[in-house]
Amino acid sequence: MLELSAQCCDAGNYLDLGRLCADVGQCWHAFRPGGTIYWFSIPYRLGLDPGILVGMNIALMLLSTILAPIALRNLRPSTPSPLKGRILVLLFALSLLLHVILFYPILFNSLIDGPAAACGLTGLWLLLMSKHRHSLLLTALAGIFLGVCVWMRAFYLYPLAIALTGYLLCWLLSRERKWRDLLLLFALLPIFIQFYATHKEKGYWSFLDRDSTDMWTTGHLLNNFKSYDTILSNNFAFTIGYCGNEYTSLRDTLVNRDVLGILCFMGERSHFYLGSYAPKTYLMNRHERIYSVTYLLLNLAAIVLALHLLFTSSTIDRKTRCVIFFFVSMSYGQALVIVPEQRFVLLPALLWMLFAATSILEKISTNRHD
Repeated sequence: MLELSAQCCDAGNYLDLGRLCADVGQCWHAFRPGGTIYWFSIPYRLGLDPGILVGMNIALMLLSTILAPIALRNLRPSTPSPLKGRILVLLFALSLLLHVILFYPILFNSLIDGPAAACGLTGLWLLLMSKHRHSLLLTALAGIFLGVCVWMRAFYLYPLAIALTGYLLCWLLSRERKWRDLLLLFALLPIFIQFYATHKEKGYWSFLDRDSTDMWTTGHLLNNFKSYDTILSNNFAFTIGYCGNEYTSLRDTLVNRDVLGILCFMGERSHFYLGSYAPKTYLMNRHERIYSVTYLLLNLAAIVLALHLLFTSSTIDRKTRCVIFFFVSMSYGQALVIVPEQRFVLLPALLWMLFAATSILEKISTNRHD
């Protein structure tokens, strides 16, 4: 029997919103997009125990796990055909391992980060597959999954908006414009549904309630947290105390144009994201989080290898390259600005690790074949 672990903080609130949506039809919320609420209403609509959410999380994770090696195995067309089957098997094993390691901390929580990240990753894998197979259906599905990712998690709204803008500019500047490429704009459909729901509720066009959005934005910029996953009696997070700057929040450093202070915030948060790992989301003891120089160096190396593969693969066209680069880099950049939590970089981390693994496996296999 699948069961949710003990919930904390905002995790339990998602279940309350889902129950309210299922019971009385109240499916709009000031700062939670509709996709989140409908997702958590599913158990209550079906009369099932909320523990079924664990199975739903695993199902979406496995979808991304399976599609990733299929999408990635053709990024190097020069790889000898006899090796592609072997690479596919190895990629699947690595994909399963990496998905389990990075998804595990949130699989048993009633949080939307896992399902949203899985949808975003699935959209990117389908986009890569659509370019190789020239499939209209895969392109449209890629757009829908990316749009659902945003509909579930507003965190991805600006990254996807920038990514789609880059995609359109590349399409307009291309000498071989194909109308079928615009099917990726199906991503806008779930986003429009959310805009329409807010307009119906508040009378103005906005993704979420403006006042609530402003409040959360201010709250994030006024904090000086280095991480926010430790639940202690008097201190909910590690602070950056040893940066040496006189300002107490990211907003202060921005207002005062303190370049060193900004770099300090970004550097320490990057150290948190790239150089540490915790096997669960909410920690009762800060020592449950493992900091490792080796893990930091592996992540940095993976980013370099992923960028190299992304920008040198002849099977990734400029439009697709724009979507992947901007969506992933803007997601990571946004994670540096808001209160940092490990789950915020789930999507970027999985993508750059799998790209790096693909690059390494194909290089090793090709060398052995020669």
